[in-house]
Amino acid sequence: MEKAGQDLKAGVPMYFYDALKQCNTELLTKKFLKLCVDSPTICRTETAFSKFLRRLLHTVPNLCSKAVIRLEQEEFSDAHYNAVYAEFENDPNRYGFERNPWADTLGYRADPKSIRVHGLEYFAALVLWQMTWFGFEEEAVRQERSQHE
Repeated sequence: MEKAGQDLKAGVPMYFYDALKQCNTELLTKKFLKLCVDSPTICRTETAFSKFLRRLLHTVPNLCSKAVIRLEQEEFSDAHYNAVYAEFENDPNRYGFERNPWADTLGYRADPKSIRVHGLEYFAALVLWQMTWFGFEEEAVRQERSQHE
């Protein structure tokens, strides 16, 4: 049976849950809030994010060694942006995870190259940005998911 708890520094595959636990929380929060430039109430966003992060770190991940989260720079309409997505073994498609159960995304492997190139906290901030696209409460994500099933 797979276990979370592997170490990025050891060079072995790591799950996103493990990567998140290794983040500097203050730096992660700053990186996340930089993505929230359109938030009219940044202080409320920061409070909601902090509560969300505390809950998330107590969530048991559903480990899936066949899924990996990657971050790559993409181009769209002559603009560059960083895209975060999940890939699954033997599947050429890329998938967003904004509608995923959070325990599933926590259990995906974190791509070591993406972390090396972009930094652990920035990588984690982009993943969390996508995870919270529909809000900081998993019930909102669950409702959004049920509308598309």
